[in-house]
Amino acid sequence: MSGICSTSTRFLGLSTLVLIRRAYITNLEPSLSQSLLGLFHRRFKPSRNNTSLSNTLLSKVLLSNASLSNTSAFAQLPPELVLRIASYLPPTSAGALSLCSKALYTLLSIPYLKCQRGHPAFNVSDFLRLLEPSLPDHIVCYCCGKLHEIKHAGQHVKFDKRCNFKVNEAMRSFIHPSFSHVVFQMVMKRYRQGRDHLSFLDLLSYQDPGSSEGESRVETSCRIVDGSLLVRQQHIFIVHRHNQSRFTLYMKTMICPHAQELYGKIDYRSSGTAIYSMVYTTGGVDVDRSPSVVGCDSCGYQGEKNEGNWSGLVRCRTCATEFRVDSVGVPGARAFVVTRWKDLGEGRDAEDPVWQAHVDKKGLVAGVRRKDGEASICKRFEGKGWKGGIESAGEL
Repeated sequence: MSGICSTSTRFLGLSTLVLIRRAYITNLEPSLSQSLLGLFHRRFKPSRNNTSLSNTLLSKVLLSNASLSNTSAFAQLPPELVLRIASYLPPTSAGALSLCSKALYTLLSIPYLKCQRGHPAFNVSDFLRLLEPSLPDHIVCYCCGKLHEIKHAGQHVKFDKRCNFKVNEAMRSFIHPSFSHVVFQMVMKRYRQGRDHLSFLDLLSYQDPGSSEGESRVETSCRIVDGSLLVRQQHIFIVHRHNQSRFTLYMKTMICPHAQELYGKIDYRSSGTAIYSMVYTTGGVDVDRSPSVVGCDSCGYQGEKNEGNWSGLVRCRTCATEFRVDSVGVPGARAFVVTRWKDLGEGRDAEDPVWQAHVDKKGLVAGVRRKDGEASICKRFEGKGWKGGIESAGEL
């Protein structure tokens, strides 16, 4: 413990709190349960719908049948030194520190938990995030600041049950209509715990069979690779001489806040033939002539091959998004398969720049730059030897 005593307190912060809790945490005796429950209700005033939050918090974090041990080195420090250490911590961290042992609770709970005027007010959700590592079956929602139980993940894809309305419009536009950041957090926490997460991935998938005419359809699937959630969306458009006006007006798909929409374009030649292509909003750039196009390191196809056309891989320079357009002739028409990949990050923090770059409607937030030599998102999702969108077009 002498190391902590000799360390300058000006370096104390959240990381110090975590180390202290890991090294010296002890169990609170059950006799504290009722007083802590009353304290939680008085200070944080949970709503009727959130009553289970307080019970969960106490049962999972604070309560144990084990008898209290006062043998930790931290508990033996002079009270004035403990108070001095706590004064250099953020109020939320000091409040969490008070829950590590009975001795610390006796000393720190009054100024940091019970007394409304003992310190600057702190946000309840920030306090809960410090306790979340001790709650393996819950996440602290970054949208509403409450605890959500992972086993009820299915509720958070229903529009009338959502609490992430603040980012819902952006998620619907730039990821897919039923994506939920709450479920994203839950899936990634399960993954980091080494527990079953595959069943939750289905909640983040999306399918739209499209119009009855069979002009378009959308399929979205998710996969966790290297600790990040990757999302692939395939949007298939069928264009023929009877729906050319719909191809240019309505057959669109959103790429990201920066490349924006990808839509159809028709060039009529003097010979009377029509040349179909796709462009994206930023300056109406033709995908085949995009300055950010590179060869695909998953399938290697680019240009014309087997009567089809492969655009190569187009990368957004701001967010972790890649897309490509595969075009192939089908009986009486032409199919465009737009495949888009996104790396949404680790799902730890809603302020993660990787995540924010995907849902910033103004397109001003820059994500993490791709490292030289790093595999594309396409290759990380598909693996080596992917045959491109032609596989999907072949099913039409």
